[in-house]
Amino acid sequence: MAHDDNTLADDGFSNKPDSEDRDLRWFLAGLAVVVVAFALLWIFSTSDGREYWSPYWFSGLIGVFVGATELIARYRDAPFRPFQSIAGLLYVGINGLAAWLAYYLILASGVPIESTWAKILTAGLGAMAFFRSGIFNARIGDKDVPIGPNIVLEIFLSALDRNYDRQRAAPRSAAVAELMSDLSFDETSVALPAICFNLMQNVSEAEKTAIGNQVKELAESQMSDEAKSMTLGLALFDVVGEKTLRAAVASLGKTVRGFKQLPDAMLDELAKVDPATVLSTLPAMCNELAAKRDLVEDPNSLVSTIANQPLSDEAKALLVLYKMVRQYGETSVMRVLVAMG
Repeated sequence: MAHDDNTLADDGFSNKPDSEDRDLRWFLAGLAVVVVAFALLWIFSTSDGREYWSPYWFSGLIGVFVGATELIARYRDAPFRPFQSIAGLLYVGINGLAAWLAYYLILASGVPIESTWAKILTAGLGAMAFFRSGIFNARIGDKDVPIGPNIVLEIFLSALDRNYDRQRAAPRSAAVAELMSDLSFDETSVALPAICFNLMQNVSEAEKTAIGNQVKELAESQMSDEAKSMTLGLALFDVVGEKTLRAAVASLGKTVRGFKQLPDAMLDELAKVDPATVLSTLPAMCNELAAKRDLVEDPNSLVSTIANQPLSDEAKALLVLYKMVRQYGETSVMRVLVAMG
């Protein structure tokens, strides 16, 4: 049986490597390295009679796991990506070092805890509470900011947030634009979130409610249908991730894709311009204003193909308008039409 190279694309999936699985593999590999390193340190510390170091290693390991868990919960759409950045690794390392220091302070202060394992757990979990606490509040601008050990972790979290946002902004935008193009907001605003939530099965009620409220706000807004679909896609992307969103869009099939009805305002603007001018000028003007990733490689070839169709000039103008809206979106094409009129 012949293999169809477009099967995946038709199903809504791409042939790109699964970034979520790749991130998970990197995380598991790094976790294995950390566990092995701590195990070797423990073996080394016990083999030469220096058993007193062992609790420090275990306390530090608990601190590392606490920091890693916090980052996984913080960055839901790509939970393992922070561990590929310096700021993320430093954040996890600081948590481990804090637990190490906490165990030392427990011993030095003579805290009445007899069990060594109880001391280890107290150090590992107590460091988490200590480094997330504020000693006093300072008024900065119009906000009360807690000042204390927490400020150390907040600095690294802020740096990680900025680094993460810069790295993820363009890929998220491109992925959502690819997935949500040609999807009608009115036809997907209910079905798409429902499918995503059923696929995940662990989305909290608070997250479902937040998405539902955002859908209501989008439905009442004056944004274009294209912008509404993009915003919905980004909201779902943050909750369920790219892989699940792709699966949900694929499960909807082609029933919600295709040409959408053009707005009356756009058709009114089209009527103001000579059809021959629309055919010859609109693609080139749209191409000049478009981002690089949206460019039509050869607008002249597109014009020639449509011009050779056995259609009236008005039908050709309408066809090229549909093509441009599909390629560039309603907002961009509308601006060009207004300029041409």
